[in-house]
Amino acid sequence: MSELAASLERIVTALEAAGVSATTDARNLNPPCAWVTVADVTTPTLCGGYQVRAAVCLIAGDFGSGQSLGALGELLDKAAEVVTFDEPVKPMTVTPPGVGVALPALVITTTT
Repeated sequence: MSELAASLERIVTALEAAGVSATTDARNLNPPCAWVTVADVTTPTLCGGYQVRAAVCLIAGDFGSGQSLGALGELLDKAAEVVTFDEPVKPMTVTPPGVGVALPALVITTTT
């Protein structure tokens, strides 16, 4: 497994341990859940390797604004137990493959 993939899988494992369904494969999203993907990668260091920052997209289902906000809050509470926030958490929408509608989401940027 590449260093990049391993970095993201560590985040997935931590989220799942906190009770959040998580994946790196957008085809496997089943909200409420987390999609872990690459935010950015730093230039390699003299010691070898590089630093990966992940974008953790917490995705609620299409429940209506009140219930979606509640679902996002629960996901955020659980994620906050196991990941650090490198930047303020940002709201957005995500359209998973096969869903066809934009779903409410929060994005956490974290160093792996």
